[in-house]
Amino acid sequence: MKIVIFSSRFPFPLEKGDKLRLYHQLRLLSQHVKLYLVVITDEKLSPSHIEKVHPFLTDLLILKIKRPSQIFNAIAGAMRGLPFQVGWYYNRKIQKSIDQWVHSIQPDMIYCQLFRVALYCKNFSGKSVIDYMDAFGQGMKLRGKIAGFLLHWLYRWESRRIKIFEMQSYEWFQRHILISERDICLIGKPPEASFSIIPNGVDHHFFKPIESEKKYHIGFVGNLGYLPNVEAAKYIIEKIVPLLGDNMKVCISGARPGKQLTLLANEQIHIKGWMEDIRDAYASLKVFVAPVFYGTGLQNKILEAMAMGIPCVTTSAVNESVKGTHEKNILIADTPELFTAAIERLLKDENLYDHIRRNGLTFVASNFLWSNHVNELLKLFIIELDQLNGNDSNQN
Repeated sequence: MKIVIFSSRFPFPLEKGDKLRLYHQLRLLSQHVKLYLVVITDEKLSPSHIEKVHPFLTDLLILKIKRPSQIFNAIAGAMRGLPFQVGWYYNRKIQKSIDQWVHSIQPDMIYCQLFRVALYCKNFSGKSVIDYMDAFGQGMKLRGKIAGFLLHWLYRWESRRIKIFEMQSYEWFQRHILISERDICLIGKPPEASFSIIPNGVDHHFFKPIESEKKYHIGFVGNLGYLPNVEAAKYIIEKIVPLLGDNMKVCISGARPGKQLTLLANEQIHIKGWMEDIRDAYASLKVFVAPVFYGTGLQNKILEAMAMGIPCVTTSAVNESVKGTHEKNILIADTPELFTAAIERLLKDENLYDHIRRNGLTFVASNFLWSNHVNELLKLFIIELDQLNGNDSNQN
């Protein structure tokens, strides 16, 4: 089977959720099928990063978009009713190059990651699958609630455009993928749309308990250029830490921290940027705290912390996708007072700490294996291809 995959980001380094998801899908799918990856990007790619992914691919096409072209296309697309994120990545010249490349490959399947590049796949005549990952339209609306006045308007405007585009794009693909049941409820799918749930996993060979000095009582790890994560970090610093007291050591780690976070750093609160080995950030924490209220999808940071044996305290919204059990393998809190109480219990009660830690390890190992989830994706491809060829797979 030959599969052409469309992406708006190169799947390395693994500092963002969509990159992480695609990287592991490529790694495991390549053991069974031929993969052809096309990346439409404005990023400068490192040869060493390309080398990390190249062994998984039969062929790779990288198409760079220059910033002036992106701005022009985003504005032109918006005038036609497209979301900014679609216009930002769409270019008619690139479309012609892609069409020629795909025609030369004659793939059995098109696999599109995220709605941003779905327009490139619109006219493909064969079988096609799209991975929306999250309910992006709803996620954009939630971000509008925590943005400043101008960004609030922009996020809500973009949210409406994305939701319309998501509905329009359903008919271009035979199968649609989301990361959790919660996202299916949020995306507002039409009744006839066929959705499958393919969660994320954890690389258990990489994320596992390691012996390390616990320098910090609590902390948070995540992409600090992502607004819901910024708000989570600020929530810890401004609402939880004052209730815990001056003796509490805190570490916030992740790529691209902005000034609004770095200015909050002091002797008690450490703000760290990109780390070559993110496990060092997790391993330095006694308790992982994730007060994320406005995100969608499945929070990889929770799974990774659990896999490293770090007890987690998070919101009920996050746990809707994780599906942990309160007081068994995770603690749930939705107010500063409840977060504070949960943290203090874990730090003072060794039995509870060990109970949550051990059960968290078992829970993640049982439910979040990349190999299991990618096998489900492969089965989905086979079913769709069988239907195209007129075979009865007798599978749903």
